[in-house]
Amino acid sequence: MSPKPVARALSDTYGRFSALADTTEHTDVSSVDDTADKNFDIVCQQVSNVFGRQFPSDKRAQSFYYVFTELAAELESTSHFTAVMSRIADNLRQMGCNPPVVQPCALPHGKPCTLPHAQPCTLPHDPVTVTVTKEVHPTTCSDEMKRLRKEISDLKSIIGNMKKEAKSSDNALSASSSRAPRSKTSATASAPSAKPPIGNPIQAPPVSNAPPSISVVSPSTRPSRSVRFDDNNPRPFKPASHFSPPDPYTTQPSHQENAQPVSRNQRIAKGCTRKGTRSNVLSIKGPNGIRSPASIDLLNLKSKIDSNLIDIKCKICSWTIHGNLSVICDRKISPENRDIILRLYQESTEQIEDVEILNKSTLSFVKFVEVPLFDSQGRPYTKEHFASMLKQNNKWANIDLAFGPEVIKRHNEDTPLKERISSTIKIGFKDDNASSVAKKLLTTTIAFGNSLRRCRPWIVSNAARQCHLCLRWGHSAHNCRSISAYCAICASRHPTDVHHVSHYKNSEATLCINCKGDHVATSQECPWFKARYNRAELAKLKQGRIAKSTRRRNRFAERDVVHPVPHII
Repeated sequence: MSPKPVARALSDTYGRFSALADTTEHTDVSSVDDTADKNFDIVCQQVSNVFGRQFPSDKRAQSFYYVFTELAAELESTSHFTAVMSRIADNLRQMGCNPPVVQPCALPHGKPCTLPHAQPCTLPHDPVTVTVTKEVHPTTCSDEMKRLRKEISDLKSIIGNMKKEAKSSDNALSASSSRAPRSKTSATASAPSAKPPIGNPIQAPPVSNAPPSISVVSPSTRPSRSVRFDDNNPRPFKPASHFSPPDPYTTQPSHQENAQPVSRNQRIAKGCTRKGTRSNVLSIKGPNGIRSPASIDLLNLKSKIDSNLIDIKCKICSWTIHGNLSVICDRKISPENRDIILRLYQESTEQIEDVEILNKSTLSFVKFVEVPLFDSQGRPYTKEHFASMLKQNNKWANIDLAFGPEVIKRHNEDTPLKERISSTIKIGFKDDNASSVAKKLLTTTIAFGNSLRRCRPWIVSNAARQCHLCLRWGHSAHNCRSISAYCAICASRHPTDVHHVSHYKNSEATLCINCKGDHVATSQECPWFKARYNRAELAKLKQGRIAKSTRRRNRFAERDVVHPVPHII
């Protein structure tokens, strides 16, 4: 059903647009035939959509465009169509809707035309040939990928270093804020009415030229170690007594990031090596009959040694806990310098016999397990037979054997014969501190008769240390907890150097502080000295000593007990 005609004001009397120059009589809307135009209903529907404010703007704009195109198609055959379209274009320009200006082609037509044209170019010119250069891709991208991976790795390392620096600076700031001194007025300001300010930015300390793993703070800027207050907790916080965080105000040693990893074979080889005396140390046996180092002037001896040595200097000249002389130089002691030291020492002690050198060589120990002890004829093998079997291998041909081959007996007379036909062989040889010889020999396989046996490491147990302060075994003087020194001669509570002063009447009396025997505490006849490589035996001796001291303490405690007197009626 068509809409009811509505009379509207003309555009020449109402609105922002003026009338056309050539006006005609308007047609009454009521005279329009409803069946004449089949698109009339659709146009009316679109007009209602344009005035419908409940619709979205894009739908209204589409409806307006549809109505405009339909009306333009109806008026295209009339004489006023050109004037109407011109007036519409003028009105659009007044509203700011300027159409794009089409520029003519200004390029020479030997090149491709890149400017837009209102119509196809009609100028005569040759066809333009456009040459496109195709980029040749390399056959392999390995170099490019390597470069990219290296850049990514560098970026990751830079980010990791930045994180470490930020973490270390945060730890230093938190520790400094926690250790800052707290005055009385600031301590009373922990009430709710006077809360500490929150949100103030903390300025990071200036970055110095020192490495990021070392943090150095001047001692004058160190805050005092007092009770600290947290920002969110006004109550004082006291750290636990068992927890001691690292001090950020001391210089921390940097870790060796470029240290070469030790292989498994190297660790095994070092486990079977017993290191000897260093090359810059000369250990000489002390003179017989001398109980105290005061009998020899070491300062005079050191000055003589230092003045006679060739190209090296004497750093330390002292007595050891066992009464031997130890001479330490700044570099390796050559045979000529060793002879000079021995000659000067012999002159100072007036010792006629030869001086004994106590330097030990570095030795490594290996073993062969389940080695047959008899040949096919039933004859037993000797040490010479085992040594010749070892020399048949090229790696063992030039090895200087310092120990063995020794058969480790693990049987007695009651052991059956079938269990006594094989055993373990232990071999010791000279080596260096890097265990290079042991590392080479651990890869060998030796033929003992008709049996092949692989070389295996003999794990060496280091000797227990004897403290020269309390003379006990199992720790050094650096970790000793004794409050006083003990004498190695008489086991009294005074240093060994002043024994001749404390016991000038009976200075020859000896007593071992460990086993209570009639010898000095450093004697090689002491059971503790003999068990220095056996940790189980040392633990057994220690338990026996503790048991004796406990019984003695209990006996004295019972002696001091006062028994009540019975009441006699």
